[in-house]
Amino acid sequence: MSRKSLKAIVVIVVSAAAGFGLFFCINLLLVNRTVTKPLENSLRQVPGVLSVKASEGTGRLKIDVTLGQVPDFHGTYSSLVRRISEITGKREYELSILDHRDDRLETAYYQMHYDIEEAIATGGFSRMAGALEQRSRDLGLSASKVFVDQKGVYLQLESGSSYLYAVFPRTPGGTPAEGLVFGGQAGL
Repeated sequence: MSRKSLKAIVVIVVSAAAGFGLFFCINLLLVNRTVTKPLENSLRQVPGVLSVKASEGTGRLKIDVTLGQVPDFHGTYSSLVRRISEITGKREYELSILDHRDDRLETAYYQMHYDIEEAIATGGFSRMAGALEQRSRDLGLSASKVFVDQKGVYLQLESGSSYLYAVFPRTPGGTPAEGLVFGGQAGL
């Protein structure tokens, strides 16, 4: 192969890489302007939202929402999902709900999740509600709420100034309200 051919190949490869890089940057800018920023601004309007961070993940949008103490987690969660759907359409996303949990709430969650998973498997939601209420009293929690709809079971626990939120999908391997939801402790 001649030097001229090698030089032409290098020019083509460099041009292709530059074109791909430019395309990637323009795409990122457009997504940021048309999806990410409008989504973050919309979610910040939901009462109880302390912070929002949306970013492009691998194949889906990643959304981290830090909540303060809210009187109705299910209502707040539903508002978040509705706003996400309005802006993103049918695009896949991962919604992470971050809370302010402590060891006592983690222990309660661990004990309660068995009752919740069993109720999802068997449909025994009335038994689950009674069991969770009893566990909350036994553990001395200041508040606990559970809400069930067609897509998930929503758990809200409070102990003093600490609070924990969790969503359990009702279908095995399913995801509630179109997004993947994870609870976790915010860096508060």
